[in-house]
Amino acid sequence: MFNFKKLVQQALFACTLAIFSGAALAGPTYQVTIDTSAFDGSGEPAWLDFNFATADNLFITTATLSNFGGAFVEELDRRGGFEGDLASGISATNTGASNFLTYVVLLGGNFTFDISFTDEYLSFTDEAAGPAFSITLYEAGFGSILGSTTGGPTVQFDLRPASASIGTPAELVITTEAGLASVVELAAADVPEPSQLLLMLSALALAGVALRRRNAL
Repeated sequence: MFNFKKLVQQALFACTLAIFSGAALAGPTYQVTIDTSAFDGSGEPAWLDFNFATADNLFITTATLSNFGGAFVEELDRRGGFEGDLASGISATNTGASNFLTYVVLLGGNFTFDISFTDEYLSFTDEAAGPAFSITLYEAGFGSILGSTTGGPTVQFDLRPASASIGTPAELVITTEAGLASVVELAAADVPEPSQLLLMLSALALAGVALRRRNAL
């Protein structure tokens, strides 16, 4: 027998879940691509290092990484606020004095992954230094940084709080090594707007009232 009451309860639960999951979403998601096809000795091992610098921040931010692609061989070392793995996804926080995760990789192709950050940095003003999340491709043994013209990271995300003193807004600044790395912002997933969810809940409530009246006749 069709149980309308149960259907309404399940729909209300789904709407509530959608509301809270939408509120818990991080900021924009970015897709990072590191192209190592130009290196001589393709197929040779290198080290790909993920680092979340703390810089004595007053706030803690979480980075979420997922959808890894490329010739990752094995995890070499990790420390601090990194949790998870390539298959299930990785989360990292700027909690400790040193936060890093290093993988052995094989040169010769593309390495890709998605990354997003929670937005705590938007709530701070005149913070001395925001956290920086960097990805750096090293020669095996940290002998040298591969493909770098400046000696800096292959990709870096700087989370910069607003500065009231000089009038700059909070922002996320991305720098990449030209010709080696690229970062693109992915389209946001379709999440119902609060007004849409309210309309859904109102319709279900009206349907429930109508059914109750019908049963009372």
